Amino acid sequence: MKRRPWIIAGALLLLALGVFWLGAFRGQTPDPLYQDRPLSQWLGAISVVPVTTPGRLGAWNDAHEHARKAVLYTGTNALPRLLVMLAAHEPPWQGKLRAQLSRLPFAHWLPPSVLDQNQRGLEGMCILGPEARSAVPALLALYAQAPPHRNLHQTIPAVLAAIGPAAVAGVPLLAHAVTNEPSAAAKLNAVIALGQIGVATDLALTNLTVALADPDPEVRAVAASALGQMGSLASPTLPALCHLRDSSPPSTHGPIRQSYYLDWSSSPARTIYFGSARGDRCQVQAAEAIRKLTGEAGWTPRVPAPTSPP
Repeated sequence: MKRRPWIIAGALLLLALGVFWLGAFRGQTPDPLYQDRPLSQWLGAISVVPVTTPGRLGAWNDAHEHARKAVLYTGTNALPRLLVMLAAHEPPWQGKLRAQLSRLPFAHWLPPSVLDQNQRGLEGMCILGPEARSAVPALLALYAQAPPHRNLHQTIPAVLAAIGPAAVAGVPLLAHAVTNEPSAAAKLNAVIALGQIGVATDLALTNLTVALADPDPEVRAVAASALGQMGSLASPTLPALCHLRDSSPPSTHGPIRQSYYLDWSSSPARTIYFGSARGDRCQVQAAEAIRKLTGEAGWTPRVPAPTSPP
């Protein structure tokens, strides 16, 4: 009789695990294989390199390179699975059950958290880049359906930025996000995406001009960079760019916050990150945009006048 409570507790635990796994994996699309490992595992290896690992950067680079090869090998066949991971959402009951089960010794057997799945989907989409162009309609639909507090309002602009000019259908949505998104990170990614797509529609130019006066200096700087990427079609914004270049106070902020956009090798965010060391990033990017639009010579950051010795 004394064993009965333990049996009941074990049965309830197994039932909870079964319900959790059923809720986590029900209706999921197939996970493509690369070298006999699921694509989601290759992507998940990027974020599990322990901070204490010697040579952590090298280990992270290796994991990222393996994930890149896995994504490129599967190609557009990976899109259904990547979209599922990007849009993963955990109902409240599942989150509470995860919190309870995570205290148990076998917590590492649990399926990836929603945030982990979202990050894996984002990484895979950004690796595919322009090859993910066929997913643009689905991405726009996900954005339209998601409430503003969901990460999708930050990650989908990042994916559209990685797709580049082939994501031109997303320009109206991104332009609207520039002036209407409550989240600074979502707004920043929308501005970056407009620059990467590079299509100078009237709505995009109007809203990027508004962003040049945004209270956040990072948004102002990235908006200037985005206008510079649009070429001569963005020339109507020159007065606003000149105003930003000539009237911005010296920056007292640190480098730009890391956005969700992952490809720093070609991201305007990378230019701004390093440009902040040369002077006020708003002025640097405004001057660079003016140079691209007019051929004007570059701008030298203001240097404080030396003080005379007492």
